[in-house]
Amino acid sequence: MTEYHNSFEFQINYNTVTKDKLINYFENNNLKIIKDETDLVFEKKWSIFDGWKLNVLNWESNIRVKSVDNHKIVIHHTVKTYGFGVISPIAFSSIFEKYIENLKQYIINNESFEKKNNELVKLGRIKLLKYLVILILGILAGLYFGTVLKNLTHIKLFGYLGIFCGALITQIVINSYLIKINKSKHLV
Repeated sequence: MTEYHNSFEFQINYNTVTKDKLINYFENNNLKIIKDETDLVFEKKWSIFDGWKLNVLNWESNIRVKSVDNHKIVIHHTVKTYGFGVISPIAFSSIFEKYIENLKQYIINNESFEKKNNELVKLGRIKLLKYLVILILGILAGLYFGTVLKNLTHIKLFGYLGIFCGALITQIVINSYLIKINKSKHLV
């Protein structure tokens, strides 16, 4: 399991209008409100296909909005993916940050967010497809080496093992690279 975590703070007067805008924004993106007491908590449930959904904003998410003295809101955003062949949501951190920035502009400046969020979905889809092509190339490389081993040893298991190892190794390498790149961006 890999996760994306980030926190954001906005200086804003927290009132019923702000609360209604928060609910409208997140429900527009199919997040369900699960708690409406002192904090607002929005959640999108896990699905077995999360890592293969082409809309990264539809992955399992948890967004907690806290009001601080009615003059500031703090948003804790978490996105999770599970499973085999899944690209880390950390690779899409810039998309998730822009998603929350669009929320900020909607709340503060009353800017429309639908078109901007649709552009984020398109950008995420292109980025995800690029990583999936790399994953498929890794599977094909594993298939090739597995077939060579199968032909050399006459053991059929090596063919299947090659596919599995190609996919697993490619996934690990891609995710390790993406996490390393993301950490280096945040250290600067």
